[in-house]
Amino acid sequence: MLIGLKIPSNSDGKMDLTPSQFKIRVEEHEPTMRGIVREILRETGYSPASWGDPDRTGGKATAMEIQSRTEQTERARTRKNLYDRRVPSRMGSVALELDGIQFPGKGGGQYDLNVVLSDLSRTDPKTGAETIGLLNVAGAISAKTAVRRANPDWDDTTVDEEVARIQNKRDAEQPPAPFSIDRLID
Repeated sequence: MLIGLKIPSNSDGKMDLTPSQFKIRVEEHEPTMRGIVREILRETGYSPASWGDPDRTGGKATAMEIQSRTEQTERARTRKNLYDRRVPSRMGSVALELDGIQFPGKGGGQYDLNVVLSDLSRTDPKTGAETIGLLNVAGAISAKTAVRRANPDWDDTTVDEEVARIQNKRDAEQPPAPFSIDRLID
């Protein structure tokens, strides 16, 4: 069964169909969308460069600028992880409770989970070592601070033991004083 439609027509009662190809305006819309995405990233604390948006200044970015952008994103991510980790922690706890109910005696139960999210990126070990070396040559870093900076996951006891080993090695490598008794005996 066909039902006619009441569509406006021309004077002779026929409907005009005009094929149209609308202009695809990618060039006009792309800069606007890039600007919106950049603004969203900036407002949420992320560096647009960390999300693949190239440098817009026209020049080459220095290593310090790139590191600053990465740190900006890392700070925002760390701050947001404090909020975000509660949800998977609770979901995991509920899943374990359900597992304990569904399969009694085979695990499960009530647990308080603490989800730990890893860092987005770690400092390049070579860059970290070069920085510690430059600070050491300048006399601007103590052995304890250098060891702690090179090994942030070490506890105080391990750091103190390493500092003692470094100091013992330095003492052993010291040349004898030129006017000491030991020098005359040798």
